[in-house]
Amino acid sequence: MGDVLQDAMREVVQSRAAKFKHAYDGPYEVLMGFFHAVDWANESWLQALLAAELVLVLVVFLSRKWQRLQLVLFLFICALVYSAEWLNAYGREHWREFSKQNYFDEHGFFAGMVFAGPLLLLMFFQMLNAVYEAGALLIESKRAEVRAKRRASATGKKDQ
Repeated sequence: MGDVLQDAMREVVQSRAAKFKHAYDGPYEVLMGFFHAVDWANESWLQALLAAELVLVLVVFLSRKWQRLQLVLFLFICALVYSAEWLNAYGREHWREFSKQNYFDEHGFFAGMVFAGPLLLLMFFQMLNAVYEAGALLIESKRAEVRAKRRASATGKKDQ
């Protein structure tokens, strides 16, 4: 009786496993499926979006030494990411006016991957750059402090 029950259970588990074997693809397969589902070559608004993101990346990279401009750009990018949900809803309602197919699902996967994701990575770069610049400024100020102490001790010894 036990062998029959084990065989039946094994058969049920194997049939279920075979049924759900392809239900979940790995991250690479999901990403490649997403990449191939989008018509990158014929959607001019997508090309313009990617070009604008590339220009923004170049501006952030080339102005990485100017903290005030970086702050303004950071706040601008924050506003863009904040508006991603609204832009996705707008795109879901009006996609026929500018696109050949509807990329805008209710969960915002496309808007997150193509619009907000790259902007968040750019903001992460800005944060790393700010930490690097703060560290460099701290090192520079400590070196100036050490030089000032050496000068003070050197002039103090000469006066005595």
